[in-house]
Amino acid sequence: MSQLPVKTRLGTAPASSSSSSSKTTTTGKTYAKKTTVQEQRTVVVIQTFLPVFAVLRALDPEAVAWACFFGAAYWIFRYVLFRVAPKHEKPAGASKLRKDVWELRPDIAGVKRKFHTEWYSNLVSLLHAPAVTVGGLLCLWQSRNDDAVACFFGYRWLPARVCGMFLGYLFYDLALIVASPSMRSAGLLVHHALFITCAMVCKQGSFFKFPFAWLIAGEMSTPLLSIRWMLAASKRSRGNMYLAVCVALLVAFAAVRVFLYGYGLSHLWRHYELIVDVVMRGSGKKAPALASWRIPFFSPVSGGISVEAIEAAAADVSGLGVLSQCLLVVPHLLTIGYVLNLTWFTLLAVGLRRVLRRRTDVTIKES
Repeated sequence: MSQLPVKTRLGTAPASSSSSSSKTTTTGKTYAKKTTVQEQRTVVVIQTFLPVFAVLRALDPEAVAWACFFGAAYWIFRYVLFRVAPKHEKPAGASKLRKDVWELRPDIAGVKRKFHTEWYSNLVSLLHAPAVTVGGLLCLWQSRNDDAVACFFGYRWLPARVCGMFLGYLFYDLALIVASPSMRSAGLLVHHALFITCAMVCKQGSFFKFPFAWLIAGEMSTPLLSIRWMLAASKRSRGNMYLAVCVALLVAFAAVRVFLYGYGLSHLWRHYELIVDVVMRGSGKKAPALASWRIPFFSPVSGGISVEAIEAAAADVSGLGVLSQCLLVVPHLLTIGYVLNLTWFTLLAVGLRRVLRRRTDVTIKES
């Protein structure tokens, strides 16, 4: 039987009670939905960071410390900015420093919400890149008088420390990429996997000091790349500053990631037979004859290398055990990285051309 409406002194009971209950139900569903999303994000973060932390702890404590440092810097940027900078109004009469900090907030800068994580990640990158660039340049300076064997084998304190910082940042950034759908990119994942492998191999015994030095010096272009992305994300891609950053980025990228990287890669391949000889001696095996598949234009280095230096390097390599074979893979991985750099350089050149064409069209319309 259908229920009749309840009578009151003024007639039928108002429908506001049912509407209020429906609003309460809707609010409850919305709150439950938000809670579910937050729980899912928490689970994703836990599932991402705990295995990475376990792997880092098993591999290298120094990398753990740097990964924690950069992770703490990320959360400091994310939450401290919300306390220093008010959300709705620009601080009148505040210092210039506080106004600059105010404009670092992505919601104030007009950045879409899905890109907020990448925004803070670029702020952390602005801390990391200059530090490792200086370290890489110092490593290059230390290697200026090294012979062929000393360029690739033998422990040195500074490259090991810089490599630990670089490895920790790569693990932190990889965890952030996996946890953030907006940052996921096949190119970035391949890039991080390649250089994590190379950094881990080099960190074990301070191997490949000279290749690591020119590789890490390539981070010189990273701050410009971060600034360019932040300007584009905050809808400031039509100003003179954006054009200047694009030009500087293209020049810096060509200098360190095309020419310097190319020179270092050619130096590495010219010494590849030496690397194979040392690794095979350290493994107790005979080095194969590589003349049949020698790479064109990369004539190997011969002469000027003492047998004693090779035997000493082989003794260092023998301590790696099975991992010593990974040293033979590093040149191939760095070659793949160079192909990625050439691809990104082409994209940067196309982007700069697009910016110049857009500015030319605007000038023609205004005239």
